[in-house]
Amino acid sequence: MYCVRCIIFLWVFSAVMCNEASDEPLETITNGKVVSYETRKVPEDADLSKLLIEFLDDPNFSVRPDVKGPPVTVRCGLYICSFDSISETSMDYSVTMYVRQVWNDTRLRFNATNAIVINGSHKNNIWVPDLFFTNAKDTSVHMSTSTKESMLLRITPEGEVLYTIRLGVILSCHMSLEKFPMDRQECSIDIESFSYATNDLDLTWLPGQSAVEIDKSVRLPQYRIEDISWRQEIGEYFTGDFGQVKVRFSLVRQIGFYVLQAYIPSTLLVVLSWLALWMEITSAPARVSLGITTVLALVTQGTWIRGQLPKIAYVTAIDVWLVSCQVFVFATLIEFALVYYMHAYEQGQYSLQRAKRASRKALKSGMKQTEIPPWAKGGFSDGPVNGTTPFRERKPLTRRDSGCEEVGSRATVRFNVTTGKDFVDRAIMTDHICRVFFPLAFIIFNIVYWYKYLAPDKN
Repeated sequence: MYCVRCIIFLWVFSAVMCNEASDEPLETITNGKVVSYETRKVPEDADLSKLLIEFLDDPNFSVRPDVKGPPVTVRCGLYICSFDSISETSMDYSVTMYVRQVWNDTRLRFNATNAIVINGSHKNNIWVPDLFFTNAKDTSVHMSTSTKESMLLRITPEGEVLYTIRLGVILSCHMSLEKFPMDRQECSIDIESFSYATNDLDLTWLPGQSAVEIDKSVRLPQYRIEDISWRQEIGEYFTGDFGQVKVRFSLVRQIGFYVLQAYIPSTLLVVLSWLALWMEITSAPARVSLGITTVLALVTQGTWIRGQLPKIAYVTAIDVWLVSCQVFVFATLIEFALVYYMHAYEQGQYSLQRAKRASRKALKSGMKQTEIPPWAKGGFSDGPVNGTTPFRERKPLTRRDSGCEEVGSRATVRFNVTTGKDFVDRAIMTDHICRVFFPLAFIIFNIVYWYKYLAPDKN
């Protein structure tokens, strides 16, 4: 019985001591003076609005908790509602999110069981961290249905403060477009304390997966979120060291839009230009119009695609593709110009000019009758030429491999004074070779192109 009384006495004594310790006043420094705060005792049936008025009327809540003590720990978290408007031209993106900040302020402790919820319009009466986005271009606070800012300030009996605000932020994202449109981008959200250095404020992420959350309904039109990572850093400046929290989004561009709008149409234009290789060499209007049409279509397409990109100083993957397609189409035009020249050199206007030049040269040099080209003489005769002795008339010639062909009863000799080859045959052979060479070269280019730009980065 005596042991039981001793145990009851010790239990009551420990409870009284703990209650007295919890009621010890708290001290803080305000304007160089020590201000004491006690845990506010609130009856169970008391109106918490009176306690709220007491909090808001106290001017000492404008300074951070424990001014002379250790730095206050502020835990930050993000809940992303929308992730859209990623622009390569301005290199930024917009995000709508809830920013959560949690810290402990011992001056706000009270012994009630329910938490106090304060409207956002009264947040200036209580100390809150001055966080800002270091890579933000524009920030706006969303308004609620009651034309008030969408804010939440909740205080628990233990003095823990939860501050939540809904923001729309336009953030900069420096992009590397060498592999556009097969590129991967790294965009981040950087948060930092503006005026409190690390010796006053310790900025960290909320523990676990609650640090950064993204709504399941978020979908990006051109990108896929491959990974989300967050970290804590220290920013070193001239004014001191400031805590930073950063979240990084790894974005992979979806290439489907550009396959349908750029790669497939440009490939069809290149194949269309090859149809000129199956046309007759003498069909100059058809072959030229087909080549010029495909070149202009590729130039128009390239102008449209480059209008979606900033004026960068390096070459992108889509530039390499479009320029290469233009080179293939332009090569078809050059090939036609070459074969048409060879054909005209043999049978067209160039052959008549060569005949006249050869005739004039023969007459000036005093060549013999047998040395004058047949097309310059217009046939054979028995009379003297330039004072030379006549010779007997030859029999009509028949077609041979030496380059002669029979025309009526007379023989017209056609030969090349330089190479002795038939340029028409060479022109036709060039067309036949290009029918195989151009498609094969384009296939090899595709293999090299897609292997280079679809291979993952080593970094």
